[in-house]
Amino acid sequence: MGVRAFPVMLLLAACAPERSADDGVVVVEGLEDEALPSDELGPPALSPGYLEFGVSAVDQGETVTLSVRGASPGDAIDFLRSPRYGQGGCPGRLGGRCLQLQGPIVQIGTTTANAQGDASFSFQMSPAFGLGREIALEAVVTGRSAKTSEPQVRQVRANGAAGPYGLGASYRLASMASVSQDAILAHTIVVAETTEVTGFGCHGRASSRRFKAALYDDNNGAPGRLLVESGPAPFQVGINLAPATSPTTVQPGRYWLATVFEQGVETWSNGLEWGNPEWIILQPFGQALPQRWQGGNFYQSPRINCFVRVE
Repeated sequence: MGVRAFPVMLLLAACAPERSADDGVVVVEGLEDEALPSDELGPPALSPGYLEFGVSAVDQGETVTLSVRGASPGDAIDFLRSPRYGQGGCPGRLGGRCLQLQGPIVQIGTTTANAQGDASFSFQMSPAFGLGREIALEAVVTGRSAKTSEPQVRQVRANGAAGPYGLGASYRLASMASVSQDAILAHTIVVAETTEVTGFGCHGRASSRRFKAALYDDNNGAPGRLLVESGPAPFQVGINLAPATSPTTVQPGRYWLATVFEQGVETWSNGLEWGNPEWIILQPFGQALPQRWQGGNFYQSPRINCFVRVE
């Protein structure tokens, strides 16, 4: 398939309501629990402009798999790449929405969403693509039902390489998120290939006490069963890692990354995307993470900068 440039315009104005650089997720005490969605009610709706996007490891000369959830049946989905993420242009074909890619943007392929609004696309990574170079990827639906995904950033590895990478916001983002202690925040993660979860991570803006995390399967639009978790780990400025207590292999699909902090913390968050699905429940940090998610509140908000570490 040929590679062609994706037309973008210079960003002249913000494409969403103006927000401070310090805007982010603020979790408050006293939330009332809500019932999980039932099969009769259906899952909470995704934000109209939001696509869930998953990307496999990116290795020279090997197949890269891209997965999308949350499109409308029959939507044409374009897959884009660029050298870096960040607030980019707002092409007319996106109906006022803005890309989260900067620099030269290339369209690497197009596919069509199935009857469930899901799609996948695979391409071969050129063996000549710079080893160790970062590549930012994004999925978009153009036209009347325009939607954009969050970017996914990968570092190009050598052919046949083994090593960890992050699913979620494994890179630093520009906005601040202030998160209260004892609030378990769960955000969606799309796994694009069979992979082993070996741990979790978060980017800290300020030192705090400890954090812990877990991966849950999907229960009709909410977290379901706990699959793998970490123990408590220190939380400081920079990247903080918490190894999985028992590394676990997971299959492609939607999952939920749940993170909780021992005291209030400042992390980074994706202030460019306010539609990420988020569930929150409150319980003391010292209490074991629930084996099955019960109750909670549903929001659409920026994703805090935490990730699942996989190999």
